[in-house]
Amino acid sequence: MLHRRNLNRVDSIFDFWYAQGVDFRLLPILDFDAGTGRRHGLGLHQEEVRAAMRRLAERVIASPRKIAVEPIDQYVQTALRYLRGAPGLAYDPGHGEWALVVDTDGETYTYGDSYTPAGRIGNFFAPDAVASFATPAYARTIAARRERMGACELSLARHAAASTSARRLPASGSKLPPARRTASPARWRGR
Repeated sequence: MLHRRNLNRVDSIFDFWYAQGVDFRLLPILDFDAGTGRRHGLGLHQEEVRAAMRRLAERVIASPRKIAVEPIDQYVQTALRYLRGAPGLAYDPGHGEWALVVDTDGETYTYGDSYTPAGRIGNFFAPDAVASFATPAYARTIAARRERMGACELSLARHAAASTSARRLPASGSKLPPARRTASPARWRGR
């Protein structure tokens, strides 16, 4: 996690994982109202996150040996796909999890449903922990997450349609630039 207390150590974080030859992900804690809880004072502003990610990207690019550093690799792939006119990629938890939450007692949850009975997929310390991905409980979490993602796609499609319609409204003598073509929902799904 990238937060207030390690923000000035982005280079050290990269150097540590680079020396191990291990891919890693650096996720920022954003400056939302965290109250007085355990995240109080750790959140970062968007400009701080942007500067840290830029520094991290510079380190990745300058390194002779490559390791995967997320979200930098994802940002680069997204930009390249956009420049080539290729459809965007969508996250599908059924093709691999990017994170699991493991509680101190070993209870394991999918990222989006942490600490809820619906999100529990098994116990990490159980002998068949890897088999948790083949359980009916995991299949239920995947179905629920895909349903939520589908709701987001519908919302984005409505927004895109409304934005496209609104762009057509200016009079013919308007000085506004021509509207950019809005991506279709199929593009967001990576199809």
